[in-house]
Amino acid sequence: RFGEWLDVVVGDYLPTKDGKLLFIHSAEGSKFWSTLLEVNGCYEALSGGSISEGFEDFTGSMTEWYDLCQPPADLYHISLKALERGCLLGCSIDITSAFNMEAVTFKKLVKGHAYSITGAKQV
Repeated sequence: RFGEWLDVVVGDYLPTKDGKLLFIHSAEGSKFWSTLLEVNGCYEALSGGSISEGFEDFTGSMTEWYDLCQPPADLYHISLKALERGCLLGCSIDITSAFNMEAVTFKKLVKGHAYSITGAKQV
């Protein structure tokens, strides 16, 4: 936390039914990090924070962020390079007031929610 490693004890009894995970789970069923987060209540700790803070807390690594109102000219290439290296990428739409929290844009994106970036294509 804040650039320092922190030991965290995690309960790993995962709720299942008929041998399958209940609630959040990976499509192939072999990755458990999201389930462990859910079971151990860490969503509460991430609530109201930024994507950068979540990535830092979850990985212990440093993050970079870019304001898309004034993006660097080579942001697309920066993103491609990061994806090629296996970096975590995310984005969100800032909220300007509590009234805007959970508001849905005309493109059906939810303000204040975090979105994973899993690929990039130039169109």
